[in-house]
Amino acid sequence: MSFVALMQEEFEGWPRQKLPTSLLEHFMTVQCAYLGRHVAVSSRLEQRLLFLGVRKRCAADGLTPRERTVAELLARGDTHKDIAAILSRSPATVRNHIQAIYDKLQVGNVAGLIKALRLAA
Repeated sequence: MSFVALMQEEFEGWPRQKLPTSLLEHFMTVQCAYLGRHVAVSSRLEQRLLFLGVRKRCAADGLTPRERTVAELLARGDTHKDIAAILSRSPATVRNHIQAIYDKLQVGNVAGLIKALRLAA
């Protein structure tokens, strides 16, 4: 879908001449991505210009920051014991995180996890 189509899906009645006020206020006060009901909007500021990227929301957007970290370490090939050592957590805690991640992403293995994370990239 195009930028315009995705923005209109999220912000009904968006006139296209300027950014929705709520989105602009978000990026003026918060330095992270905007997660709406239907889209995820990322931004970067270069020479006082705001560049936006927009995509449909996906399951990986629902991960907590800790779950996201665990998922990325798992996707790069670390074992749950390696991840536990890196994060100074017990292996059982990491296994619980991995199970929660698999449940949220509705996947059953690392290959599915990687595919789900790529959708959120």
